[in-house]
Amino acid sequence: MRAAMFKALGVWCVSVLLATSAPAMAQDWQSVNSGETVTIGTTQNILMHADQPKGSILLLTGGDGRRNVSAGARFSDGATNALIHNRDAFRDKGFNVLLVEVGTNLNAATDFMAGLKRPVIIVATSKGTQRAAEGLRQGARLDKLVLTSGFLSNAPGPAKCVTEILGKSAFLPRRCAVQILGRVEG
Repeated sequence: MRAAMFKALGVWCVSVLLATSAPAMAQDWQSVNSGETVTIGTTQNILMHADQPKGSILLLTGGDGRRNVSAGARFSDGATNALIHNRDAFRDKGFNVLLVEVGTNLNAATDFMAGLKRPVIIVATSKGTQRAAEGLRQGARLDKLVLTSGFLSNAPGPAKCVTEILGKSAFLPRRCAVQILGRVEG
């Protein structure tokens, strides 16, 4: 009797584990309308072309920056991110849009987008602001920079901040907008 009870309990635990972990393991793939997968360096990114482009935007999201991009302009991570969620709005306003995958060389990415249409603008949020600063420090040439909810100073914690990464303003483009507590300065 006791062995049967433990066996039933074991079967129940395994079924609960499988039921609760299956959705986490399953990937919810998103397809990007009018997008294409492009490889920059060795990293796959997603490019969206505007009909009559007036510039190019690179979107650098917060968190780990991972999109998990695959062929056919598909990705499985970060669909709920505000920048990624609004990708069509940027394209509809006349901008070529690059959904930047973590690990993408920003020098190569900005050069690639400049080849399509200038001005080249990086829009970065949260931890993406750190990646933008690292790219600028390494020589990425862009025309405008927009930082939202950024790691601008060390005040919030030990993470390396934008000002520490850049070291000096010479790395910044001529136009820079920073969102601070709901207002934009720039």
